[in-house]
Amino acid sequence: MGDFNDILAASEKKGRVERAQWLIHGFKEAIFESGLTDLHMEGYNYTWFKSLGTNKAVEEKLDRAMANNDWFNMFTATTLECVTATASDHYPLKLECIPKLQFQRKKNQFRFENSWLVDPEFVLFVQQCWNNYNTESLVHKLDHYSADLSNWNRDHGQKTRREIDKVRRKLDTIRT
Repeated sequence: MGDFNDILAASEKKGRVERAQWLIHGFKEAIFESGLTDLHMEGYNYTWFKSLGTNKAVEEKLDRAMANNDWFNMFTATTLECVTATASDHYPLKLECIPKLQFQRKKNQFRFENSWLVDPEFVLFVQQCWNNYNTESLVHKLDHYSADLSNWNRDHGQKTRREIDKVRRKLDTIRT
């Protein structure tokens, strides 16, 4: 980042006499000290106008969006656009930001299956698993327990699914 005199570009005003730089010096300094940077604006750069179509016309970038480095790291894909409006001399800004994707593996959500309750091996399996983690805290015990139940379902669930499919086929045969 440059010094705070580079923060607000000279091309932010078109028409009439430029204002003295000392008038905006404090604002520039506050922005610089805060670690803020302007977001790049796509398309039309001026957000305010007065007397358009006359020799006294002036356009200026009064409105802006700024962020610090942490924000830029979090939102890597952003667009800032000055949108045309007919009811005001200020053009609204439209900011679209897409958060940076976190490449963390999503933990599978545990789901209890009611069909497990009819499996004769299930009750014994539950008792053994629960007792295996007796010294763990409740939260860790539930984590281990849900993983064990998910593995049990993967191993035993295929048998149950095959039985369900077999019964469905019989029902389809009976219906036709």
